[in-house]
Amino acid sequence: MLNLSSNLLGEIYSDTFANLEDLRVLDLSYNHIGALGYRAFSDLPKLRALYLTGNSLRRLGSPASLPNLEFLLLGDNKLKSLFNIADLGMNSTYVDVSENRLTSLEEVYSTVTNFKRLKTFFYSSNFIKGISSNLLTALPQGIFRGLSSMKELDLSTNSLTFLQPDVFPVSLKRVDLSNNFLAYPDPMTFQSLLFLNLADNRFYCDCNLESFLQWLNVTNVTVLSPAEGYRCEFPAALHNLPLLDYATIVEPCEKDDEKAVQDLKFTLFIFSALLIITVTLSGVVYARLRGQIFVIYKKILGRVLEGPKVAPCFEDMQYDVFFCFSNSDYKWVEAALLNKLDDQFSEENVLHCCFEARDFLPGEDHLTNIRDAIWGSRKTVCVISKEFLKDGWCLEAFTLAQSRMVEELKNVLILLVIGKVAHYKLMRYNAIREFIQKREYLTWPEDPQDLDWFYERLISQILRNTKMKMFAEDKPQAAQPQPQNEDRVELEDIRAVAM
Repeated sequence: MLNLSSNLLGEIYSDTFANLEDLRVLDLSYNHIGALGYRAFSDLPKLRALYLTGNSLRRLGSPASLPNLEFLLLGDNKLKSLFNIADLGMNSTYVDVSENRLTSLEEVYSTVTNFKRLKTFFYSSNFIKGISSNLLTALPQGIFRGLSSMKELDLSTNSLTFLQPDVFPVSLKRVDLSNNFLAYPDPMTFQSLLFLNLADNRFYCDCNLESFLQWLNVTNVTVLSPAEGYRCEFPAALHNLPLLDYATIVEPCEKDDEKAVQDLKFTLFIFSALLIITVTLSGVVYARLRGQIFVIYKKILGRVLEGPKVAPCFEDMQYDVFFCFSNSDYKWVEAALLNKLDDQFSEENVLHCCFEARDFLPGEDHLTNIRDAIWGSRKTVCVISKEFLKDGWCLEAFTLAQSRMVEELKNVLILLVIGKVAHYKLMRYNAIREFIQKREYLTWPEDPQDLDWFYERLISQILRNTKMKMFAEDKPQAAQPQPQNEDRVELEDIRAVAM
């Protein structure tokens, strides 16, 4: 490493660093070097870093090639051209040419493409003026970001059709946009300029050019080419008409209909969005709070439409319902059904229930007790569980209740399946299979939100005095007159909740 920075060196010759073949880093920054002699640095084949920042180089001349050079720093000089820079550091990965006097972005681009391994290239704070005579059709947003010292820009002889209002830096004062395709120039693009050239553009003369024409009449920007020479290129009927003559006949665009359409589209968009959000939120709220919603609904219905509750007519029956279940399920039945329905468990309950543990007569024949309970109750609810299917007395009670249903032609039997009882297990028992093949049954709801709804429907089925139609295979041998105005029990709404 050799550090000769901050001295008064003025020139570098081919033999300045003779016999330093192993030199890796050479720092010549902040001297007064104004020229690089022919084949300068020729005796430094292994040099990896060359610092020439802060000198007075106006051109690079013809220095020797440094094949191992990785870092080339030429910032803060007076370079107007980068000619031969690629020969000097053809394999460089880091090049700094900031704060020089470079004016052509095209030269910068062609120079950068000649570096084989370049990763970092600094060229800020130069005097880039022109990227003319290319095929530019648009300037990307932010293309001049950071070029805070740029004063003049030549974009002539391109194919630009549109310029974004904030594409130019505020420091820019002079722009040449001649010979482009700016049919409708936006005055907001030129608000920071002092000089502007729009000669030989292809202006499209219609109502969309109105704002530009008004700007031409009031702007303080100096138009380098006389505005009198601007002419209409399109449409064909106005071809070659002076722009200032067209300004006197231009008519405002009819924007009312277009604005109305845009407002309508926006309104429809807002309405559609609100509708979708409302439907989605309604579904979510209902799924999460359907239990509370049902309770509120029943309260409103009871107060507004139904009035005060009337005690049910028991029709001289001893019980409203006989709950038939296995003794192994007693605790569950008591907690889930009796506490909610039996009037002896709570004064708020409306049903007078019958079940074996409390209401069967001690010492009486068990089959007689079952028969008396079934025929002494308006309905029989069989609580089907795995234990129920193993209990012979429960299955016998189901058969008796089914016989009463056929005999009286009334839906006096309700099946309630609890627990995880597979459907095929129900089908193994002839009486149960015959029932569920013809009629629907209830299942205990898995979601606690559905309990209020379930209790409401169960009570309704128990209290409803519904006659039924008999299926052909249910008819007794002796022909009997059919009841008039018979209606089959409607359990679809219960199944919708319970299933």
